[in-house]
Amino acid sequence: NDEEIRDLDARIAKRASNIAGNALEGLITAVNNNWGFVTVEVPRTMKLTSSTKLIVKRGGNYIGELKINSIEGRRVVADIDYRSLKSGMVVQPGDSVIPAKPATN
Repeated sequence: NDEEIRDLDARIAKRASNIAGNALEGLITAVNNNWGFVTVEVPRTMKLTSSTKLIVKRGGNYIGELKINSIEGRRVVADIDYRSLKSGMVVQPGDSVIPAKPATN
C-alpha cells in the first residue's frame, strides 16, 4: 500500500506541475522579419520540445504561430509561420508566447 501511495503522490505532483506550467508565458525579445525568425525568453519550468508550436499573443489578441528551431536553456529560436498571422499583424518584441497544446498528464 505504501508503494501505491507514493506512486499516487508522484502522479499528483506531476499533474500539478503540468497544470502550473500551462499558465506560463514566454516573451519575444527580438524579431528578424528579413529572415523570418524570433528569439524568445521562456521560464525555466515551461515544458517545450523542438516539436512544440507556440502561439503569439498581444494582450488577449491572437497574432500568429511560431515553429521552434532550437532551444538553448531559457532562450528559444523560432520561425514565424507567416501563413498563421492575423491579417495586418506583425510579430513584435514584447509579444507573449504560450504553447499551442497544453502539457497533459
